[in-house]
Amino acid sequence: MLPFRRVAAVAVSRRATLLPAALGLSVRRLGYNPDNRAPADTKPPVAAEVWTAEKATTPSTPTLPPYDAGAVLSHPLYTPAAKPNTGIGALHAPLKWPEYDQSVPSSESSGLPSPPNWHDAGFDVAATAPIGDYPHVRPQFAILRDPYKYWDQQGRREYGEVLYDHDQYTEVWSIGPEVHWWQPAKHSLQLLAMIFAMGAVVHWWDPAEHRWFAEKDYPYDGLRIELGNDPENADDTYTAAAVYKI
Repeated sequence: MLPFRRVAAVAVSRRATLLPAALGLSVRRLGYNPDNRAPADTKPPVAAEVWTAEKATTPSTPTLPPYDAGAVLSHPLYTPAAKPNTGIGALHAPLKWPEYDQSVPSSESSGLPSPPNWHDAGFDVAATAPIGDYPHVRPQFAILRDPYKYWDQQGRREYGEVLYDHDQYTEVWSIGPEVHWWQPAKHSLQLLAMIFAMGAVVHWWDPAEHRWFAEKDYPYDGLRIELGNDPENADDTYTAAAVYKI
């Protein structure tokens, strides 16, 4: 019976609370005013908020210093780039200075009606000059040098010879100097002439007129019967041997 009594008491208390509201009576007449509630408790700020509020200053627009491209070079922490050590020093044996040997230095001196084979610009332009202290070797094409006067006849250079700094463009395996247009045209004409001559020989040459031996002749009508043809039929020469009549 105890649970029933507790439920009945709760129901009566709720009905006593809701009944004045249902009859239009104000709750304030019962002595309760919701406007007089105590304000809610405010949470104290955490340590990060207190520190931020103390350190925060009035924000201002930052001013950038004028741009100076050379300012980094004057910085005390700047370390100048090391100069490339590409020099070879004094020419001691077996190092040798290359001899300038060009059979056809340029198209102007050779007189050929073609564009210049190459142009020696020298080292007046810093962008095309060698890097560092490497010696200034005059460029020349190895293919134009005399191969029989050098220690390396294939590479056309002496033993210990100082190389041009862009030797891959001037060595014997490089593209080499520019040639006249007649040179590739001449080789093409020679190839076409050889192909035409071979075609003419195949087309007009008759091997039968230039045999070195006589044809073999077989008796008995080319051994017609001996090779299995019909003896009664003279036209049966299907398996007969060749007979050459002069």
